Amino acid sequence: MRVCGIGSSRESGGAGHDRNVRDGLPRTARPSIHEHSAMRRMTKGLCMIRHHLAGAAVSLALLLGMPAQAQTAAPQAKADIPQSWLEAGRDVVIVSGLAESFETIYLEFRERVTQTVATTRPEVRKDMEEVIEALRPEAEKKKQEIVASAAFIFAKRMSEADLKEVAAFFRSPVGQRYNAMRPGAIDEIFALLQPWSLQTSNFLFDRFSEEMRKRGHKL
Repeated sequence: MRVCGIGSSRESGGAGHDRNVRDGLPRTARPSIHEHSAMRRMTKGLCMIRHHLAGAAVSLALLLGMPAQAQTAAPQAKADIPQSWLEAGRDVVIVSGLAESFETIYLEFRERVTQTVATTRPEVRKDMEEVIEALRPEAEKKKQEIVASAAFIFAKRMSEADLKEVAAFFRSPVGQRYNAMRPGAIDEIFALLQPWSLQTSNFLFDRFSEEMRKRGHKL
């Protein structure tokens, strides 16, 4: 069974049944039609989760608004940046709340897998919960990897002194108020983005067509 998408005919019936008989497996060892259907539904659900989490990661990158492609400065190697400088970058990643954003990937994974498996394969719920919890340390390790990468990015783009000032802002009363209101503000902004992007795109295409017609070009 493939993780994303329904498996081939050999995996989901048909030729797969012939293979079991040919290999000498008893008929009772073969998955029932009900089991195949449940496995298909769970596979489809996990596929959707994979795409959703990938989309969430992309949305996070867009939300951060760090135009990496627009930067022309040559990247530095981590070895070129003192440890104290990297620590200042890491401090900003943590106190700004950015590290908490990375944590949401595991939380969404846990929630969505739980919902999917509870619906499609309730008989494996206990094992599912144990496996998801066992994966937490691995998820934390992945989180620390991206935190370190983000710290390096900040460190190579800002001086150590500036990073310390930024961290001081986020620790200040106004910085803490900013962090407290930011999630709600971001939710509202995302709610506006889709209709705004569609409306703006249509507006620009309409205006483009209008101006081209003025120049004698019918599109």
